[in-house]
Amino acid sequence: MSTQKDYTQEEWIQVKEAAFSAGLTASLVDLSLLGYSREMASIEQGLDEAKQIFPMNELIQSVLDAIEADAQVIQEGGEVEEVHDEGSYTEDTEEIIKCELTKISKAVDIVAQKSPASEVLEYKRFLYRIAEKAVTASGEGFLGLSRNKISDKESKYLGQLKDTLQIA
Repeated sequence: MSTQKDYTQEEWIQVKEAAFSAGLTASLVDLSLLGYSREMASIEQGLDEAKQIFPMNELIQSVLDAIEADAQVIQEGGEVEEVHDEGSYTEDTEEIIKCELTKISKAVDIVAQKSPASEVLEYKRFLYRIAEKAVTASGEGFLGLSRNKISDKESKYLGQLKDTLQIA
């Protein structure tokens, strides 16, 4: 089992940020103001639930502890370290999705180098679950009240994420 101490600072930031990338990208795919608020709350709920779902996975528990610590620092007006891309800024949703999926893939590769296969698989499931929580938080249509909880765009993203994570 791996924890934060097994990673360089840059590696750890990538591993930790992948959880946000998975969820935030899911929110971006089919963006609406009300939906975004619901999705952010759902991502937070998903992170909290992960503590109970993956109690024996030291890596996921370490990621969750680090996210909580970062949230506390931000709440107190501080800044947390992030990985900065050298790429150019874009508003093209497809390009953003592609970039974020690449970041997620790199984080999984880092974990795969330092963790047993069972821990890597749970980390992948953790990332997918965060994205899934985000897209099921609000539905399509007026105020997100339609019967369809996942839009076609969100479904496509979840498929792309599954392919990236190489999970069934």
